[in-house]
Amino acid sequence: GGGGGGGQKKPKVQAAINVPPLIGYKVQRYWPGEGEWCEGIVTDYRERDGLYCITYNLGKKDESMEYFDIARAEAIGDAQRSYYQQTPDKIDLRRYTSTRAYQNSVVLNPNKSRRKSLEPKSGSKRAMSLS
Repeated sequence: GGGGGGGQKKPKVQAAINVPPLIGYKVQRYWPGEGEWCEGIVTDYRERDGLYCITYNLGKKDESMEYFDIARAEAIGDAQRSYYQQTPDKIDLRRYTSTRAYQNSVVLNPNKSRRKSLEPKSGSKRAMSLS
C-alpha cells in the first residue's frame, strides 16, 4: 500500500522565491548633509534600473527608504567616495512582515510585480503573427 506521497514536492517549488543575494543585509550609508553614517537594510531590488531599496529604521515610526545604485558604489570600491559600505550582518526579513518595507518589497512578495508589467508584451506579439 502507501500511495499518499506523490504530490508533496510541488508546494516547495512555489515557495522558492528568486531573491537577490543582498536582500536582508545591513549596510552603511554616509549622509553628507548630516555628516554621519546611517545603518539601513537592503529590502528590495528594482530590475528595470538595477537599484536596491535601502530601508532605515525598519519597523519604526520614522521608517524611510531610498533607492540606491549598490553595483555602482561597489565598482567605486572606496566607501569614502561611494558613501556606501556593506556589513557582514544579515537579518531575516520574514520576521518583519508587518513593516511597510516588507509589504512593499516586490522580491519578497512576487505577486506584487504582476500589476501592469505584462500587458504591453502580449499585444505586440500577436500583431507580428498576422502576416
